[in-house]
Amino acid sequence: MRDKRGGILGFVAFILPITMFILNFTLTYGLAEYAKSTLITAAREGARTYAVTHSVEKGKESSTYIVQNTLLSNLKYFDPANDVIISGEGDFAVAVVTYRVPVAVPGMMRLVGIKETMGGYLPVSASARFIKEIVKEASPAGGDTGA
Repeated sequence: MRDKRGGILGFVAFILPITMFILNFTLTYGLAEYAKSTLITAAREGARTYAVTHSVEKGKESSTYIVQNTLLSNLKYFDPANDVIISGEGDFAVAVVTYRVPVAVPGMMRLVGIKETMGGYLPVSASARFIKEIVKEASPAGGDTGA
């Protein structure tokens, strides 16, 4: 009969860390993909709102509303003042929204080639562009010049 006294040591030393890495990576990647999906929606809504209303503030409000009501709205992860950028590029309305996904083990992402981690966060961003709608100019009062 073989001696099995070292069997658990092999499991703890090799299998458990690999299992924990896979579990941690899967959870972090899932959170990042969920955040990316939400950010795409927020960027589209912000750009669309700006394209229709021509108001940067309203565009920021609509993007911020979606992120804060879907993801964690802690300022460590999402700061609307810095993480929502609404701008106009000629005939286009552009929105860029950024979010920081928390990473349980910061160095873990570097093992799989992701070097963008900042401390304990993985930055995720999305952008959208819409064509601005034309604003009709108001006609002067009593401007009916019909004969």
